[in-house]
Amino acid sequence: GLRTLANAVRGELDYRAEAAAQARFAAAWADSKTLRIPRAIDSLTSARVLTQTRARGKTVVDLAATGSPEVRRAAASAIFAFAWGSPLAHGLLNADPNPGNFLVDVEADGHVVVWALDFGCALELPRDVQDFDREMYFALLDDDAQRAAERFRMALAHSGILRRADSLASLAHRDWERALAAPLATHGDFHWSAAYAATLADATSRVLAAGGLGLPASWVLMWRQRLGAAAVVAMLDAEAPFRRTLVDLVGIGRKALR
Repeated sequence: GLRTLANAVRGELDYRAEAAAQARFAAAWADSKTLRIPRAIDSLTSARVLTQTRARGKTVVDLAATGSPEVRRAAASAIFAFAWGSPLAHGLLNADPNPGNFLVDVEADGHVVVWALDFGCALELPRDVQDFDREMYFALLDDDAQRAAERFRMALAHSGILRRADSLASLAHRDWERALAAPLATHGDFHWSAAYAATLADATSRVLAAGGLGLPASWVLMWRQRLGAAAVVAMLDAEAPFRRTLVDLVGIGRKALR
């Protein structure tokens, strides 16, 4: 709970802890063809100094202004994979998403590489948080709308996020579910725009303000990360197969938690 939050923040003050977190993320994404993470050089790293291999590429800000649709599409998919896939597939959270934490490089053969940087505020999620979060996203990936809604709400109830069952019938809750599901509702490309990111942030704010949902301490950093990452992806204004990206990482799930 609060101890997890405190440990994550304190970790930003210790570069050896950051190097260890960076190594965990690197191992988790070692098989990715697009995502790369710099290697910390242990012999040159201390509590006050972090030395790592160099990453090259354009910032998200530069890419948004000058990148082709194809490169922005690949980068948006990769950043989405990292931001959503790290917690859902690997139980890892880099809780400080911002445009400066990614560099995008295009190799000589045209392959797009995205470097993920800055693991100062990173943590391993409790297993129950990962399991219930994954179940929520399995529900969002379900093509059967009625079954998806029931499964999503069951996951909310089990996770501890749901405070009042009557809130499930509210407009705020339905808007939030629709906003979460939007990138995953199509089997083709979804346009992840600034307008979509704003809708997601607004819907989340309104559903929390309504009081029917609440975020336990162990979930706060994850949702902070998710909304921040949504804004980063939106800067690229790309159309990409976000559903397929997530399914490739976690599958679609077969059983709801009981």
